Order: sequence, then structure tokens, then C-alpha cells
Amino acid sequence: MANVMRQAMIRSYPKSRRIQFDAYSVLGAWALLVTCGLLFALGLAFRLSIDAVLITTFTVFLVVALLHVVLALSHRCPSCNKHPTVQGLAPIHPSAVPQSGMSGWARVIWDVYRRQQFTCIHCGEQFRVDTVA
Repeated sequence: MANVMRQAMIRSYPKSRRIQFDAYSVLGAWALLVTCGLLFALGLAFRLSIDAVLITTFTVFLVVALLHVVLALSHRCPSCNKHPTVQGLAPIHPSAVPQSGMSGWARVIWDVYRRQQFTCIHCGEQFRVDTVA
């Protein structure tokens, strides 16, 4: 019952679609970067000529990473007016510190992807992310 009450008190993030696409772009960029590493290792291990595939994959990674930067700067927390997926050098809010695992902007991305809610790393406000239809 207490969990249901707490869930009802979490505000909906006004730019849910944008932060979801931001989270997907980060996950896609990381997947492409891992793919580039694997392609490079395979090319070295088996003496394969996969330069064109590697260059194309890395170019797509750069485009997706640039998309993340644009998306990350296109939405702000309504409580503190800061970007929840841009950490900077300031320490994160104590409410946004997880019990274990990743923290900061990476935690926001992971929480948006897995739980459809996140805590702003700047002010500690919790938000619900409405699912993309």
C-alpha cells in the first residue's frame, strides 16, 4: 500500500518521449561502440579486411552519440531547470545516489530504460516517464 501511495506521488515528466529517446540513443551508442571493438578484435585475430564495416559502424556510433547530445540538451527538469542526463562536475544530489551499482547520468538513463522513472541528479525530484506509444 505504501509503495502504491509513493508511486501516485511521483510526478510525470513533461518531456517523457524525449528522455526515453535520449535513453535509447545512449544505449544504442554504447552497443555500437562495443560492436566497433568486437569488429576490430575480430579483424586483428582473423586477419580480416573489414575496414569499411568498421568505419561505417564507427560513423553510425558518432551520429547516435551526437543525437544523444542534442536530445540531452533538449529537455530540462521542471523542478531545477537543469538537464537530468548531463552531470557536469557538480556532485549529484543525495537523493539520487543509488544503493549500489551505477550513479549519475548513467543511472538516469538506466532507470528510464528499465523502470520508466528516474530521480533528477541535480535536485533529487522523482519523475515517472510515460511510455512511448
